[in-house]
Amino acid sequence: MSRWVLPLRFAYVGALALVSACSPEETKAPRGIVAPSGGEGADGRRVLPDAGAVGNEGGGQGGAAAPVELQDAGIVDDPEPMVVPDAGPVEPPRPDLPTCDDDAEPFVAVAERASIEATGPHYQGVDSETAPMRAMLIDIFDSEGEIEPGTFFDLAGTNLSDCQVCVTALTGCDPATGRCAKVFYPTSGLVEITAIGEVGESFIATLHGLEFEEVTVNPTSHRSTPVAGGETFCNPEMAIDTEVRPQPARLRETVRDFSLQNCETGEFVSMHELGADAKALWFIASAGWCAACAEFLPQAIAAMDEIAMNLGEGALKPVIVVGENANYGQPTVRYCQQYAEHYGTDVSRFYIDHNGASSFATTFQYIWPYLAADGSFGMPWNGLVRGGTFEYFYADRSGESDLNTAINAILR
Repeated sequence: MSRWVLPLRFAYVGALALVSACSPEETKAPRGIVAPSGGEGADGRRVLPDAGAVGNEGGGQGGAAAPVELQDAGIVDDPEPMVVPDAGPVEPPRPDLPTCDDDAEPFVAVAERASIEATGPHYQGVDSETAPMRAMLIDIFDSEGEIEPGTFFDLAGTNLSDCQVCVTALTGCDPATGRCAKVFYPTSGLVEITAIGEVGESFIATLHGLEFEEVTVNPTSHRSTPVAGGETFCNPEMAIDTEVRPQPARLRETVRDFSLQNCETGEFVSMHELGADAKALWFIASAGWCAACAEFLPQAIAAMDEIAMNLGEGALKPVIVVGENANYGQPTVRYCQQYAEHYGTDVSRFYIDHNGASSFATTFQYIWPYLAADGSFGMPWNGLVRGGTFEYFYADRSGESDLNTAINAILR
């Protein structure tokens, strides 16, 4: 699995935009700051002072004290044990938090996403909805479950190839090309982990005074190497609190239900309801500016019509997803209707997927689109999901079969 790739056409809050920089096999012991344990003795136990020898009140001059004769006081009941109130867990002391100069420009995410990927928790935020964008990524590798709420991680001395809590910054990101100009890794700073929730819960963390330097990343070893004379910057405190979203399905996995806005009615349609009685759902990711899509869609629509004639309208359900208009913006229902009419086909086959910040944000939150080796994402993109069971059956660039073979196989 590729461990560090550039964004998918910078669908920057989508499930797949940027993936981790470190594999779980390389996970090291946590670098959290450990608070000192309590206790006064060398072994952590409380030590009473030595009172020395106690003499007898009527003893002689030196030597051993005479034994004291005690009168029999009868049988004494055992006293009630002393009950010490539970003071609860002791909060560890907070470390000194690093800061940046007053003129440092903070990173403020206008769109963000947290998910549980195959390698662990992943966070991505971007600071703009238009190019050039900056992105902040956090990947956590904790296969042993050692990271607890309240843990601080010191990033000094770590590397992208061996970090357990990995923070990466990207600058100069362009949604039109899906490329970022530069990569940065911290030389110092603290990451405070407050909560790593399951799907539907919260991912909460704070970045404290991270000093970044420009790096290159070896595609084989994943080692980050500083760029001689490269840029540096400091990011002041950045608080993160966002919901953890589901990991998108891979091939042979079940696709969870999600809804897309239909271009004919403007209503949101459940994909599970749409494909409940069909043999397959055929997803095609498209956009108004995409010339390759304009060449492909007439062929795909002709194939859909032929399948409908031979197997019936309900055998194959097309889901042509329009992610952006001709100006790389959010498509409206009216635009989508005109887009469909341009191809002379049933408008009900077309859907919109844009959340106001990114295209295909819903579709690829549930269906992994399989990036190219360099991390790029091309359109048109095709995916097949089996009706009824909703098994993820085919995706472009997945390395399994080809589209024509897959369509024939799923319709058998």
